[in-house]
Amino acid sequence: DAIAFWQLAAHLPAGVALLPVAALWPAGGPPVLLPGWLPMVALGFFAAANAMAHMCFGRGFALAPVAVIAPIEYSPLLWGVVLGFVLWGEVPAWTTLGGAAVVIAAGLYNVHRERLRRAAERAAATGKDPDASA
Repeated sequence: DAIAFWQLAAHLPAGVALLPVAALWPAGGPPVLLPGWLPMVALGFFAAANAMAHMCFGRGFALAPVAVIAPIEYSPLLWGVVLGFVLWGEVPAWTTLGGAAVVIAAGLYNVHRERLRRAAERAAATGKDPDASA
């Protein structure tokens, strides 16, 4: 929550302060027509959606075990590959795919290890052998 808050807290005054700087605008001044303002409104909307996503992930990490939530954070890798291919016809390099595979495998291993640890803790609490068949 703090990351999203400070990100928005920094961007809003900076954007407002730079608004009157004519050199930053195409054609030397702010666009006064709807087509010129529409991209800025869309940018604001997506920035707010990004901040809400950060807040939701923060809340999720507070409510659930990290091993459950962390693999969901890897979904942008998949979305990036799919959208890159659909929008620009970009095929990732083998090094990119290899790196993504390492990151995903490490996350899945952590989930597996966390499940085993919790099972051992439950077994120790009940006095049962975690390796014994039911």
